[in-house]
Order: sequence, then structure tokens, then C-alpha cells
Amino acid sequence: MTDTKIEHDVDEALMQAERDNEAVDQFAKAMKEKLAIAREKGRSGWDNKETCSADDLAQRFWKHTRKEDKGNFVDLANFLMFLHVRNEHPSKLCLNAPCCNTCGNVYCFNAMHRFSDELDLGIISCRFWYGKEAQDESKL
Repeated sequence: MTDTKIEHDVDEALMQAERDNEAVDQFAKAMKEKLAIAREKGRSGWDNKETCSADDLAQRFWKHTRKEDKGNFVDLANFLMFLHVRNEHPSKLCLNAPCCNTCGNVYCFNAMHRFSDELDLGIISCRFWYGKEAQDESKL
């Protein structure tokens, strides 16, 4: 490998890192702006496990996946950040995923199938994501 090739690879890696960092900074700024708007509306408490359970946050995440506003990726990221900062297990999302009222599939993407306005957010099987042990929430 030539010195020129090595220099090019290093430069490319540095440019990619710069683009990655800029994207994260831009997204974090958008997340902070959305959180500020939510606080102005009186929303708070995601960090209090006594009044806001991981199941509550996971259910709200899934409900937001159905929203069609421009900033929805930011809302979804904020819910994921809440769960991450609280050290919740990722299976909480699976365990709270809504089931389609028409076909019974977990979060069906068939536009002809409709979820009820009040999603059935009961515990579902996540064997296909987390293995047989995930059936028992006490093992999470």
C-alpha cells in the first residue's frame, strides 16, 4: 500500500467522522428543540420511574409511529432516548408493540388494515426477536 493511498484512506475516514458528528449534532439539536416545546406544553416526568413506566414510554413510542408530522423522527428518537437513559431493556418496545386488529401481526404495515384508535398494547410474544426466554418478562 502506498503512502498516498494510506493518506487518502485516512482523509476519507476523517471526512466521514466529520459528517457523522455533524449529523448527530444536527439531530440532537432538533431533539432538544422538540423537548423544549413539550416542556412549554407542560410535559415532563419521563425520568420518574414511579409515575412513568417503561411500558408507558414504549406504548407512546408505538403510538407516535402512526403520526404523519414532519418532526416525527425526532419525537421517536426522544422516546428512544428516554428508554436508553433509564437503562430500560430494548425488549420493552417489542413487548408493547401493537397487534393489527385485522391480521394479528405485530405492527402490520398493510395500509388496508387498520388499528383501532385505542391500540391493543398488551404483552405480545417476542420469541422471534429475543428468543424463548423473552416470554418471561422477569428474565429481562
